[in-house]
Amino acid sequence: MAPWGEGTMDPEEAEEIRRYLPNGTQNLRACLRCRQIMTKGQFIDFGCPNCRDTLDMQGSEARVVACTSANYQGFVSLIRPGAFMSRLNGLEHKRPGCYALTVRGTIPEYMMNESEMERAMAGSPGPDRKGGADSDESEAEEIRAARPTAPASPTEPRMARVPVTPAGLSTPVGAPAAAAPAS
Repeated sequence: MAPWGEGTMDPEEAEEIRRYLPNGTQNLRACLRCRQIMTKGQFIDFGCPNCRDTLDMQGSEARVVACTSANYQGFVSLIRPGAFMSRLNGLEHKRPGCYALTVRGTIPEYMMNESEMERAMAGSPGPDRKGGADSDESEAEEIRAARPTAPASPTEPRMARVPVTPAGLSTPVGAPAAAAPAS
């Protein structure tokens, strides 16, 4: 962005700023991570300009609904990053746009912990999986085989009890002691 003292701005930069300003007054939502306000359609079309690397909302209405909220209060328009108002609201490193003062909601934990590889592989079968109902059934059988079985009765313990003999003792703890030989 050109310094503000010059009084001019590159038209491409101005268009880039306009792209991320709300283009309407209905269906406004705020990003839960950075608080940027745009319409739901803009979040779907462009994603969040500040959170592209982590939330990847572009093209996914479900991710937009999960990562944005219509429940926000107040807004501030950021024109010049680094100005007093941007520093006061914690926006000094954000791009120009409209930001909510407070946003209510939380980003689902699984979205915050997703890696790039998980996002790329989402929805596509892995290299060793063929997909289809047969593989799902065989996978379910493998899971059932690996799962420990439930006890036959509620009183039967799940694990066998193995007596532990402390060093130096010839009988397990709790076992009846053998009668000592008379001397």
